[in-house]
Amino acid sequence: MTYGNPLIRFIETDKLFTLVKFSFVLAIMMLGVTTTANIVHARELEPRAYSNTPVGMNFLAVGYQNSRGGLLFDPALPITDVNANVDMGFIGYVHSLGIAGQSAKTGVLLPYAKLSADGYVSGEYRTREQNGIADPAFYFSMNLYGAPALGFKEYKNYKQDTIIGLTFKLTAPLGVYDADKLINIGTNLLPINYQILNR
Repeated sequence: MTYGNPLIRFIETDKLFTLVKFSFVLAIMMLGVTTTANIVHARELEPRAYSNTPVGMNFLAVGYQNSRGGLLFDPALPITDVNANVDMGFIGYVHSLGIAGQSAKTGVLLPYAKLSADGYVSGEYRTREQNGIADPAFYFSMNLYGAPALGFKEYKNYKQDTIIGLTFKLTAPLGVYDADKLINIGTNLLPINYQILNR
């Protein structure tokens, strides 16, 4: 009775063991992804928020945004087929400064919006029109590493490398809000957001 070359049997067993190990690790990773998917949150990141900027600079930003499309509500609510169109203009101001030898920025964003929505509430067609100030945002960002506070003369020779920074953002509930309506320009919430970045 022959069982073949023992070395070949060992190599095949080793490959099978590696395949089983890989499959087990992959299954654990997929389980982790699927069980934590409901706690994944999105983050907004302002372009160049952590890029070094010479100390003492002031920026003025003016912009416009249009959002349109369907809105989703809790399925338990008798609200269906809701569509909205939001036009928003904003003005913003940013100032760069130095704190503890590192570059930082502080700023404010003041939006104004016009909202138009329509849909069905308990089978009855309804419309909603609103315009006014949306919730203003105030933020502070600071580089903790890699972006020293520099004047205009020193900045021209600066070469950016790894940066570690953090941002705090406060959105004040000062926008137009009607507690009797489900759709509003303002949120009537006071969120305080933070983020830490390494790039």
